[in-house]
Amino acid sequence: MFESAKTLLEQAGVVLQEAQAFDQAFPMQKAIEQAVAQKRHTVILGGGDGTLGTAVDLIAGSETALAVMPLGTGNQFSREIGIGHDLRAAVIAISEGGVARMDLGRANGNGFLTVATLGLSTHIARNMVGKKQVGQLAYLPGLVRGFLASKPFEVEIVTDHVTVKKRAIQIVVCNGRTHAGPFWASPDATATDGMLDTYAVANINPVQLAKAASLALVGKHVDLPDVSAVKAAKLTIRTDPQMPLTVDGEEIWHDEMVFTLDSGGILVHVPPYYRCPDDRWLVAPRALQNP
Repeated sequence: MFESAKTLLEQAGVVLQEAQAFDQAFPMQKAIEQAVAQKRHTVILGGGDGTLGTAVDLIAGSETALAVMPLGTGNQFSREIGIGHDLRAAVIAISEGGVARMDLGRANGNGFLTVATLGLSTHIARNMVGKKQVGQLAYLPGLVRGFLASKPFEVEIVTDHVTVKKRAIQIVVCNGRTHAGPFWASPDATATDGMLDTYAVANINPVQLAKAASLALVGKHVDLPDVSAVKAAKLTIRTDPQMPLTVDGEEIWHDEMVFTLDSGGILVHVPPYYRCPDDRWLVAPRALQNP
């Protein structure tokens, strides 16, 4: 896949000053640090959301833009910017698209591009067997096993304007429109609105959960009485018992989770058709430059 991605980029006229394949995160991070220190225009990173998650803090706040080649299983961030699993669409974003100032979420200071979750989603991720071998086919059995393993917990969500307390089975903190594939965070969420969209799902039965999931395909789940939704640039989450947090697919632990947002905190190559506010373009796509 590395060679295929490299060939597609070169065929599109993208000049690669350096190209490396890594089988461990640490040497990849060192290479990214060096590129940022040299003020390279772009770092093109091939991998999934976990791979991107290891790099965002190295690139955020710098003059170097992130470009994504979707070589992972879920590729949620690639979905967010309209690339999905399509390598050719990723190449078009780099060669013909623009560079946007996108929001970067932070969980206790650690950057994340798309989503942080507690509860059901973490159990689903833990029960994903054979992901590398069978790809997205691993999600369905993982969903069933994850639901059976998950247990309700007490949660308190605190923002500057509201406090939510409830017994929940799932919490989602989303930086952007979608998470877990096609599910919307809210009807108006974007990765350039300067806000985190957070919702907590009450301890409901499988039928009610399926209804909430179906409504989440268009963002209408936030209207359900069993779903508490808040929109804020900063919030604190406390759970009882202590819960693991899954951030862009990687599991971590914190006693208390403080979420903040770096508005426009990372530069990202996006396709020509990506929509964002005019003031978020560092380099607008050609179609906008020459209407």
